[in-house]
Amino acid sequence: MKDALHVALSSGVRASLSDILDPSDGERLERFAAHLPTVREGIVEIPLGPARAGAGPDFHLMPHSERDRARLIGGLRQFPSDCDTDRADAMVLARLIESWPSDAGLVCEYDVDAGASLRLPSLFLNFPRAWAAADHVAAQDLLFRLLPGWEECRPGIDALPAAAGSDARVSWIGVMLPRRPRFLRVNLAFVGAGQLRSILDGRLPPDRVATACDALGWALDAADRAVLAVDLSAEGLGGDIGLECFNDGDAGRTGFLEAALRRGLIREREARAVCSWPGCTTPASRAAAPWPDAWIVDDLLGDGRLPSCRRTINHLKVTAKASGQVTLKAYLRFHLDWTLVEGGASPVVRPTGAAAGFLAAARA
Repeated sequence: MKDALHVALSSGVRASLSDILDPSDGERLERFAAHLPTVREGIVEIPLGPARAGAGPDFHLMPHSERDRARLIGGLRQFPSDCDTDRADAMVLARLIESWPSDAGLVCEYDVDAGASLRLPSLFLNFPRAWAAADHVAAQDLLFRLLPGWEECRPGIDALPAAAGSDARVSWIGVMLPRRPRFLRVNLAFVGAGQLRSILDGRLPPDRVATACDALGWALDAADRAVLAVDLSAEGLGGDIGLECFNDGDAGRTGFLEAALRRGLIREREARAVCSWPGCTTPASRAAAPWPDAWIVDDLLGDGRLPSCRRTINHLKVTAKASGQVTLKAYLRFHLDWTLVEGGASPVVRPTGAAAGFLAAARA
């Protein structure tokens, strides 16, 4: 995964991201990525504005194939730790990845510590919109069968979309075993401004509800879509209330960042740097790092299309913390893809020709 991160950062964006990432952060991220399983899609989670103080970037892996899942499972089963609790948690996470339905997504979130040492990930499990109600029930049955002792959280999960009404639904559940105290993070999709208070009322103190609604209301107005993120344990909701905000186009995202800028959640140079992230790197990109040899070998197994490393802004997250602080983070996504020739047709290239072309372009 170190190669993927290196190529993603190399195509003319490393300099602009220096306005967000300190040099030590970038180096630590790449050192950490070198310990991770080889998965070709990921997200760099970066705190912005005042939230940067004392907080570094985190890293997300997004497996999309059985081979990707197998690599993650293998890494967890061989997780290096002298702690019995860590080893037991690693086995739980491995079983969840192994058992989770293949038509549903997974995300492993790694907190990158100052020493860039490998820590257990939190695991996010997707509940696709296309699933029927029975599929959601079966998936929760599986989750709580593999998470003994957490069944008491289930009524709280089921009550959230009921409180929101309309089209709100549970879209992801994060198993946050490495965090202390432990909790489940429940993501609720299709949440509007009028629903936020209905969800929080009765679950948090009235003054906390008012503070959270005031802090997040502008983000609900500025986003095209929003996903509410709440932390749930046997004791109820945690104090931090997050809002993952998605915008479909550049204009909407710019408007969102301008609104955040007015509220002091992001610096102007950081907003410019976030907007500069999207792009595409190929073996022919002159600004790119040399195309990794391992990728060239893998790409020869395809049908000759040109591989590319695409960068997109996945979302921006606003969090109203229990302390009263409001924070903003950027989730910058990159993934290996295939670039088609103009017109949508895929060029037909013999493997030997593809190898020569890739090598020549990458080392020109």
